Amino acid sequence: MERSTCLRLLLFAIGCSADFVAQPPTCQSEGQCSSLFSVRACGSPSLIEEALVPVTMTLELCAEVCRQTISCRFFTLDGQTCRSFSACKDTGESTEVHDVHELPLNPARCGWDFEAERQEQAHLAQVAATLEGGALQQLLADASLHHVQAPHFADCPVGGAAIRVLHVWAASSYHHGWKASVAFATEAPELPFAPELRLLLDVPWVSLGQTPWAKPFFQTLAQIAVALCRRLENGRRPCLSKARPHCDPPRALRRVKRGRSKEDLGEAQRLISQCAPGNRLSELLRAKGISGLLHRLAQLAPDAPETSKDSPQPLWAPCQGEAQALRLSSLAVRQEIIHKELAAIALAASGRSCGVHRVHGQRVRQVDLLVFVERLHASEQVSGFFNEITENRCEMDVFSHFHRVYCIQPGWLHLAFVTSGLLIHPPYGPGTWSCFLPEKASEVQLIDPVLWQRPLQLNLGFVDVPVKRYRFTACPQPFYRLQTNQQLVQDWLEYHRSMGIEHWTIYDLDGTGAEFLSNLPDVQLISHYPDVLGSPRLGEGNRWNPICLEAIALTQCFWRYRGRAEMVFSIKSFDEFLVSVKHQQAGLVRFLELAPSSAPSVRLPAVNYGGPMGDPSLPLVGRFRWHTGKLYWHLAAGRPEQILSVNTTSAWPEPPAQMANFFHPDDLRVNHYVDALGPRGSQVFKHEDPPEVLAWAVGRPRETSAESMLGRLVADSLHSWRLGDLELINRSILRMSPPSRVALAVAPAAEEQEVMKVLQDGFHTGDADRDGLLALDEFEKLALPSGWDAHLRRRNFHYIGLFLHAWVAESSAQSILEEIDQDEDEMLSFDEWSQGMLWLCRRRDLMAAAQDLLSWSKRKPWKQEDLARTSGAPRWEEGARHL
Repeated sequence: MERSTCLRLLLFAIGCSADFVAQPPTCQSEGQCSSLFSVRACGSPSLIEEALVPVTMTLELCAEVCRQTISCRFFTLDGQTCRSFSACKDTGESTEVHDVHELPLNPARCGWDFEAERQEQAHLAQVAATLEGGALQQLLADASLHHVQAPHFADCPVGGAAIRVLHVWAASSYHHGWKASVAFATEAPELPFAPELRLLLDVPWVSLGQTPWAKPFFQTLAQIAVALCRRLENGRRPCLSKARPHCDPPRALRRVKRGRSKEDLGEAQRLISQCAPGNRLSELLRAKGISGLLHRLAQLAPDAPETSKDSPQPLWAPCQGEAQALRLSSLAVRQEIIHKELAAIALAASGRSCGVHRVHGQRVRQVDLLVFVERLHASEQVSGFFNEITENRCEMDVFSHFHRVYCIQPGWLHLAFVTSGLLIHPPYGPGTWSCFLPEKASEVQLIDPVLWQRPLQLNLGFVDVPVKRYRFTACPQPFYRLQTNQQLVQDWLEYHRSMGIEHWTIYDLDGTGAEFLSNLPDVQLISHYPDVLGSPRLGEGNRWNPICLEAIALTQCFWRYRGRAEMVFSIKSFDEFLVSVKHQQAGLVRFLELAPSSAPSVRLPAVNYGGPMGDPSLPLVGRFRWHTGKLYWHLAAGRPEQILSVNTTSAWPEPPAQMANFFHPDDLRVNHYVDALGPRGSQVFKHEDPPEVLAWAVGRPRETSAESMLGRLVADSLHSWRLGDLELINRSILRMSPPSRVALAVAPAAEEQEVMKVLQDGFHTGDADRDGLLALDEFEKLALPSGWDAHLRRRNFHYIGLFLHAWVAESSAQSILEEIDQDEDEMLSFDEWSQGMLWLCRRRDLMAAAQDLLSWSKRKPWKQEDLARTSGAPRWEEGARHL
């Protein structure tokens, strides 16, 4: 290599080691930009990709796109279209010659080789390339290799390519399912991975193999190639069975084994040069014998030294300014980015000051964005829900983690840092995209200029922060049918107020929280959440199972507390209570003192309570004193500025920070009252708490009132029907469970379809032998699911008000089956099942109404106007007689 080239590479490596990737000074013409790139003739330039950027493009900005494109050395600009090329292939007199701009950078460069921190990461990447699945995911997080895209990849393109393919392998080797097109991002139609392909085919291997990062690059590609051939695609193994002209990996392997000279490696590279005629990496990985060749190239690459046992720092250091919440134009900003294929939803944003650092001579700030990308049609992508193969309905599109997203403004273009959501245990929630913007920027456009047809345009504004930040806040899972559990919710809020929770953000899925939560000063209610997201497909997923939107809502909730709260607890439901046996109301304060200060998030243990119920006039913490004695991890607490994603039991911090476990159950734990809404299963509650454990929280018994407003309103509506009180009738109808409305023929058509679909899905799930009938054992398993995953799968029953598990526990599966088995053949057809469930819901609602109403009417101090309005008969009492 020439001395000037070495010097240039060294200067590049040093210049790119700062926190910010400095962009070249503004230039508009070739003359002004001559110090940054030169013009040359190029024969048959090897196209990587075309980027169509929706701002006025300059040569400077196009050069930046090239610099941020793995394997790019040449580029051209035509209007707003920036084309990147990897090599000039002069093939003789017939070669078509083009004028291109050349960057003074070698695509085989690797400035990371000069940094001890990156050398340690190279060593860990080499180890990671030998792993798969969960072990690989964990190591990538521990090694701070969690970015699937970063501007710093321009410092070492082969290192960036290695990290990207490691994430491909981590996702595909973890995923359930056999179809290659479902699990492997390289098989996604919209993801050719052309930059990584051209790096492999066009950059001389003798140069590419000089850095230790080449080893995990080649090794991981070999792993993917082997696994692809083991996967099934339409009944066939998706690999080529014989070589093609200029695509002969076995012969190339023999040449590499012969020697590692420039000539041997160059000839081997030529022998696979035509293995990807469609410019797709997947074509090369399907070629016969390619895995052996890639494995041999990995062996030839140098080993990275192991320099430290500590977790390395990330590729970039976030700005150290205090996080501030940024306000988007709405709770969810949605844009279809690829017509009828993909939509992006921005859910939250936060900003940090970057101090004295400048880019383009301007002060900048770091903007972090929470973005969910959804596929708009059934894709056959498998889902992590319930640990089984099922269609992905509410998870972020797996392949979108590999999009190359830029943050752009007029005259400004910056590649985003994309944190892979693939390292978080399913269900995969929204992704984190970060970029640097001018400090005063009030808007930004996000786009993958190669794949997307439209940008996601966002307006950014600072959120008004309370004078005193909240110390403790809470984010529950999205609720539904709150009107039937109003008293439980109020007890739950009041209890946690006494524990020190200062603010809640509560999501409801169906609008049922508006009546009693919307005016509470310490509650922000986000009602009708599926409508807020504006996504028909997510709405469909919510109807499939109400737990579907949990990861999206919880992550958004934590993010929205950035800059506004010190600690957020994911107290998921009103049957879960934070309890401190030792410190009582001071439990949360003591928790902050005891929790590891270095851990941004911790998990808390829970224990299940249930069994015999005590005085129903007491809150849940006083009704149930029996528990299983078994602790399990169930709830997360975290400092929101450092939390990337939240799912059912975990809050995942930005690596290298890790989530810690807080196992001091007497100092703080979760009491989970699993039988609050009726017996849930066959758990054994064999340990009893002494009454004094939570005596401080129980207080005096409240005046017993009907647990459900539904009962009183159903009864009242019957009486109101005679009086013509249509407003009260409408309110009563809205408070009924959906199956009751269907049974009483007052449900809208869409709701009736939804209820029948849930019943149909439940029937087909329970019909294990597929004979079109539910036998007693099948009905019992459907009603009383075994295991937590199986229980979660039946949340769609709960969403419509069908609490079959509680009803069966009250009597027996056999007695219920006998009640609805009309032809008495001890089996249930679909018609018997569906009509029987509707009848059960209606009967239970009406019986509850009568019982609640009669007991309530005996205590009511009737007023004269009530007697006059009802012709001398109290309206509730008369309603009860009608029932």
